[in-house]
Amino acid sequence: MKDHKLIGRGRTAEIYHYEEEKVLKLFNKGFPEPIIDYEFKINRIVQEKFPFTPNIYDKIIVNGRIGLVYDFIPGPSLSDVFFQKPFRMFSLIKQLVNLQVKMHEIKVPELKSQLVYLKESIKNVDLLDESTKAQILNQIESLPDGDRLCHQDFHIENIIYSPKGLIVIDWMTARRGHPLGDVARTRYFIGFSAPIDKIPFFLRLPLKFARLIGRKYYESQYCQLTNYSKKEMKKWELVTLASRLDENIPEEKNFLLKKINLLVKKLEK
Repeated sequence: MKDHKLIGRGRTAEIYHYEEEKVLKLFNKGFPEPIIDYEFKINRIVQEKFPFTPNIYDKIIVNGRIGLVYDFIPGPSLSDVFFQKPFRMFSLIKQLVNLQVKMHEIKVPELKSQLVYLKESIKNVDLLDESTKAQILNQIESLPDGDRLCHQDFHIENIIYSPKGLIVIDWMTARRGHPLGDVARTRYFIGFSAPIDKIPFFLRLPLKFARLIGRKYYESQYCQLTNYSKKEMKKWELVTLASRLDENIPEEKNFLLKKINLLVKKLEK
């Protein structure tokens, strides 16, 4: 890819400028092809129903690596805008919630199940004993199913602040399910997921405070625009945290285990 400019890099892929107004998402060598094929399928389905996403065009192979060709969406990530203009936090969260509510209005019976995904990911976690897993899996049985479009990775890094408005990218994890299962993930991303230990010490307390305020404002805005309550939202917290452990993010492990243990103890009372 010497002739193409690298414009982004994630845990699973690199993003290159490809053709005019297009980008190539080039997956790491050895990344499972069925997952890439599922992303291609999801994006085709989503772009027909939800206009706030880049179109996908082709699947190609470059030097033994599989790539997907997408529309190029100009603009910074919503994360960049947050950190450059923190005074706009409430306005940006309100825009994020409005977009997520629109997404949750869309039915996608073609996609894989959110609840099945949660069960499978929790069963895969090695850091939880079998008794704890059984309690969490039992909790899933009490949660409502659904057929709505859930991104499952809906956070400020995956939203582009484009001249045409907010655009959602990276649909690999999308599922059909209940909106609050998706909200629980976003709530976690806003409130807890950043690697605090990599932030300069003098900024940690202000950042924690800002994230607490941001999470609470996100919750109130989502409840205000829908018929859901914060109590209903909280019912998804335990299974969301447990499934997050399956992603093996070292910076989050200790926090997740501590929070999960507290929530499991509450179940036992």
